[in-house]
Amino acid sequence: MSESKSQPGQPFSDVAGRLIRQGGPPLYRQVGDIIREKVMRRELAIGDPLPPYRDLGKICDVSEITVRRAIADLVAEGLLVSQRGSGTYILKSPSESPAIRNRSRKAAGGDGESAESDIDRSTLPVGIVVTSLTDGYPFMSQVIHGVRQGLGEAHALQFFEQPPFTSLTSLPLDRLAGVLIHSPVNLQLVVRCQQLGLPYVLMHNDLSDSFSHCTLIDYAQAMLLAISHLNDRGRKRIAMVTAATNRFSTPKMMAGYWMALTHLGLDAPSLPIVHGGYGEDHGYESTHQLLEQPTPPDAIVYASDYQARGGLRAAGERNMRVPDDLAIIGSGNILGTNVTPIEITTIDPHYDRIGKTGATVLRQLIEGKQSEPFCHVVAPELIVKQSS
Repeated sequence: MSESKSQPGQPFSDVAGRLIRQGGPPLYRQVGDIIREKVMRRELAIGDPLPPYRDLGKICDVSEITVRRAIADLVAEGLLVSQRGSGTYILKSPSESPAIRNRSRKAAGGDGESAESDIDRSTLPVGIVVTSLTDGYPFMSQVIHGVRQGLGEAHALQFFEQPPFTSLTSLPLDRLAGVLIHSPVNLQLVVRCQQLGLPYVLMHNDLSDSFSHCTLIDYAQAMLLAISHLNDRGRKRIAMVTAATNRFSTPKMMAGYWMALTHLGLDAPSLPIVHGGYGEDHGYESTHQLLEQPTPPDAIVYASDYQARGGLRAAGERNMRVPDDLAIIGSGNILGTNVTPIEITTIDPHYDRIGKTGATVLRQLIEGKQSEPFCHVVAPELIVKQSS
């Protein structure tokens, strides 16, 4: 196996803070999905070693039994290989794992020949198409948790990177039972699925074409929940830190922000919105930019909990008390407990429900059942903690 230049435990330093320890999927499944995600994002390369079970358990703040079960599942899937006396290594990317390849080959006849036109799609894998696996989107593991719940054991998952407005030559649509298309939508892919009669569901997208099923987050309701909560606590200068401007969610969150301010009769601060990435450093830098204004905000709503954690750090450097001097609300409900000095209030858009609903609708379409309604909107929730 090839040697990794980084320390084996380094890529896992954020895992403990991402685990949902109450009300979430089993911890072993969460650990496994995060390892799979890190391979997809190339934070872990083929040939990289994993830390020993005991060390990985300490890093992730879970038991050694939890780690062993997570790794056993990934070994069975073909993503990892475990060698007695040597350790555990990354063997394949998720889309190359033998479990997925064998299932697809079996459905196609098992001998490498083309599948028959009357192939039983119930045995084929489901494709999930994303713009990029390496662009820092922090909510994908939650979406995948939900997708697995919605699909059950009937279908393996196969991951594809497919930026909008690119050719579809890399997608083996004839070897898939159906497709989940993550935002932003690739219209060429939608048209091709319609031409082939291939079931598909859009996640975070809405096409009013009377054909496309979709699952959506209610960003307007999410922003109204957050800003109403801050307004009820006397906050009047409420700013927002968004994701990058090219993110599908950014204009929707901005629209929800302005609608909430208008609905509540609030004036925007002198600098109402700063655009950044989803990461902690982005939140840290954006918060400093907002607090440098002559009349700084008394509350900030962030597009991710990681941004909000960076905002908490920036406020501390300015000797501002949270929430007395500055109220903070994150988004995503992706931080575990005891990972920040105070727990951060968060908007939970329920990304897992987006994934589960989309996968459930897709499974119904694969089985030849009609799904109503065409568009499923998942209601967000505000989880109030210490920071607001």
